[in-house]
Amino acid sequence: MNLGEMMTVVRDQAQTDSVDAPDGLLTFYARSAYQDIQSRVSQWPHLRESFVTSTVAGTPNYAFATFAPNTMEYIVSATVPDHVLYPMSRDEYRAVTRSSTSTGNPTHYMVDGDVIWLWPTPAAAVALSLSGYVAFTDWPSGSAEPNLPRGFDSAIVFFMMARYYQSQEDVELYQQYMRDYEATMQNQIDRAMRGNDIFMGPSIKGSGYSAGISENQWMRRNVEG
Repeated sequence: MNLGEMMTVVRDQAQTDSVDAPDGLLTFYARSAYQDIQSRVSQWPHLRESFVTSTVAGTPNYAFATFAPNTMEYIVSATVPDHVLYPMSRDEYRAVTRSSTSTGNPTHYMVDGDVIWLWPTPAAAVALSLSGYVAFTDWPSGSAEPNLPRGFDSAIVFFMMARYYQSQEDVELYQQYMRDYEATMQNQIDRAMRGNDIFMGPSIKGSGYSAGISENQWMRRNVEG
């Protein structure tokens, strides 16, 4: 679901309108949920990327911005054609480069912010294979859907519902929807981290998705019991 569809579900369930639940407020709630979900996992499987670039003779450092995709956030492994490069800490890299200006076939790498440094400095152009994780896209944004597997749509809606009822000072419904949010989110995270394909459609813990009904109908059925 995109943000507009989520807003419709929230207002339908709360039996309210855009005056009582304005777009700006619901957008803030949706963004808060999206950012909270991101923070729960350090390495999201659907953001994993691997690609090949090339070193330049005499150049030890390469900025992430020059890679394709250039949205790489951090790197977890690097290899050249004949071996895997060993990671180094910044202190280790400084120690070896302080005493030596070696060139040759790289054997180690160090990541400092959004730049990867190789040691020894490449003496020639070689293929450098990198594996890591790209950054989440900003959301909400226009009609785009959140950059998460589809099962998380329901979790975001539950969070929006919880925060709406919190603003209405309805503690009971706020707590109920926050429990639904936490349970649904954790269920989807567990499925993602097991390496299984995320169910392509809404997925709420303890509830099944029935074909032949719309997402709004499905959400309404599960929310209203």
